[in-house]
Amino acid sequence: MSTAIKIAEDIAAAARQESARASRSMTEQIEYWVRLGRGLERLPGVSMDRIREVLQAGRAFDDLNADERAVAVGALESLTFNPKGDRELQREKRRAHQPYTVIDDDGRVVEVQPNGRRRLIADIDAYAELPDSAA
Repeated sequence: MSTAIKIAEDIAAAARQESARASRSMTEQIEYWVRLGRGLERLPGVSMDRIREVLQAGRAFDDLNADERAVAVGALESLTFNPKGDRELQREKRRAHQPYTVIDDDGRVVEVQPNGRRRLIADIDAYAELPDSAA
């Protein structure tokens, strides 16, 4: 039995390209990558709890062993290139009544206010600047 899922276009494109090289269908390529990731997370000596602590800045990256570092780097890459942002962080920001930013469907940076209103960030460099008192 199969299930339809949505995946990011960049992942689909990468799977399409790699599947041609590996003589697999695109679906087979994605399933292969999923099995590799699942296997890596299940390696003896890999603690997903320790990796989560690093990803949440509760533990130093240097505290991880080599296998854990590989998983952590993959997770960081996934978070970094997730255009929808970190859902857990967004929930925390909403609970704290703080705004957060996302990339909208048109690739623009948008600030989401606690009330749900969205504001296009026209000048990302100006948005990121800290006031003199915060420096």
